[in-house]
Amino acid sequence: MTAAARLLALLATAALGACGAEPRLPLRVGVLVFPPYELFFLAEHRGLLPESTRLVSYRSPSEIARAYESGVVDAMTTTLEYALHLQDASDTHRVVLVIDVSHGADALVARPELETLAALRGRRVGVESGELGRYVLTRALDHAGLAASAIEIVPIDHADQEEAFRAGRVDAVVTYDPIRTRLLADGARALFDSRSIPGEIVDVLVVRQSLVESRRTELRGLVRGWFAAARDFAADPSGSAAIMARREGLGVEELLTALEGVHLPDAAETEALLAGRDPRLVDSIRRRAESLAAAGVVDRLPDLETLFDASIVVEARE
Repeated sequence: MTAAARLLALLATAALGACGAEPRLPLRVGVLVFPPYELFFLAEHRGLLPESTRLVSYRSPSEIARAYESGVVDAMTTTLEYALHLQDASDTHRVVLVIDVSHGADALVARPELETLAALRGRRVGVESGELGRYVLTRALDHAGLAASAIEIVPIDHADQEEAFRAGRVDAVVTYDPIRTRLLADGARALFDSRSIPGEIVDVLVVRQSLVESRRTELRGLVRGWFAAARDFAADPSGSAAIMARREGLGVEELLTALEGVHLPDAAETEALLAGRDPRLVDSIRRRAESLAAAGVVDRLPDLETLFDASIVVEARE
């Protein structure tokens, strides 16, 4: 081997070693157990996501929140309420995708003998400690003309709500699918749900602002895969649901029924919502922000110009 050939070989080896020394970590996306979020796993199952993306499953909002805040995951599926909480603490988070708008999926479910919200007076109502549970309970009590002091609020993490309800430790619970669907199938009664507050409960994908640029290619592929999976579901609901139902612990028909409780915006609608051309999202988040600020949950109203970023959706549509 000539001296020149040896030099080229050494350079090639050094380059390979350097490339292998600092492998690029995957984009880690935390996904809570909730029927609409299963579209991410449907996209993964059908090879619609970038190879550098990893979905990480979580069973409770508190668990996924801890993972995101500690940096275990880079992005997370969550509610606008939690996005407001993050924005209140720091302007370093962005909503890059509207996943769904609740239309019945979030509910206050009670024992069958309790026929009205007024019947909750003096009863034990289980609520998870996060912003969404408190918000749904507040809106339900408003509709009933009840003060929070009229009931006994029992803090219960979402993962434990079904067992607590069945064991009789609470008379009602503020919950969502898949627990809502299972309890209703067994005879429980929905006294209030998100159909009474249209457009007020929205689920989103949140990511750190620093990653919007540094992992833009993966985020664009993630969002593009989401919309492709949504189109697959619309074209073949039963076939798609057979894949999506596994993680939820629901049958195919139960999952399809659960998804009737949400609206899934398409790419054009999502872009309009995030860009502010469709005012429904802005109006909704301002109403909730004012409610949360009045309750002392957040300290200030959000800067919507920094919270919402439509650019990833725009590029995913191209």
